[in-house]
Amino acid sequence: MTQPQLAKIENLDSIPTLPTLNKYAAGLGLQIKLSISPLMEAK
Repeated sequence: MTQPQLAKIENLDSIPTLPTLNKYAAGLGLQIKLSISPLMEAK
Protein backbone atom coordinates (compact mmCIF):
# COMPACT_ATOMS: atom_id res chain seq x y z
CA MET A 1 0.00 0.00 0.00
CA THR A 2 1.39 3.37 -0.97
CA GLN A 3 1.59 6.46 1.21
CA PRO A 4 -0.98 8.33 -0.92
CA GLN A 5 -3.41 5.42 -0.49
CA LEU A 6 -2.90 5.53 3.29
CA ALA A 7 -3.41 9.29 3.32
CA LYS A 8 -6.74 8.96 1.50
CA ILE A 9 -7.96 6.44 4.09
CA GLU A 10 -6.70 8.48 7.04
CA ASN A 11 -8.24 11.71 5.67
CA LEU A 12 -11.53 9.91 4.94
CA ASP A 13 -11.17 10.80 1.26
CA SER A 14 -11.94 7.24 0.16
CA ILE A 15 -13.96 4.27 1.30
CA PRO A 16 -11.57 1.33 1.49
CA THR A 17 -12.58 -2.25 0.76
CA LEU A 18 -12.37 -4.91 3.45
CA PRO A 19 -9.19 -6.40 1.93
CA THR A 20 -7.60 -2.94 1.99
CA LEU A 21 -8.61 -2.45 5.63
CA ASN A 22 -7.09 -5.85 6.44
CA LYS A 23 -3.79 -4.73 4.90
CA TYR A 24 -3.92 -1.46 6.84
CA ALA A 25 -4.68 -3.27 10.11
CA ALA A 26 -1.94 -5.85 9.50
CA GLY A 27 0.54 -3.04 8.97
CA LEU A 28 -0.37 -1.76 12.43
CA GLY A 29 -0.08 -5.22 13.97
CA LEU A 30 -3.85 -5.51 14.30
CA GLN A 31 -6.59 -7.71 12.92
CA ILE A 32 -10.17 -6.93 11.94
CA LYS A 33 -12.92 -9.00 13.54
CA LEU A 34 -16.37 -8.86 12.03
CA SER A 35 -19.41 -10.39 13.68
CA ILE A 36 -23.06 -10.63 12.81
CA SER A 37 -25.66 -11.03 15.53
CA PRO A 38 -29.45 -10.90 15.72
CA LEU A 39 -31.15 -7.62 16.48
CA MET A 40 -32.55 -7.25 19.97
CA GLU A 41 -36.33 -7.01 19.90
CA ALA A 42 -37.81 -4.01 21.72
CA LYS A 43 -40.27 -4.89 24.46
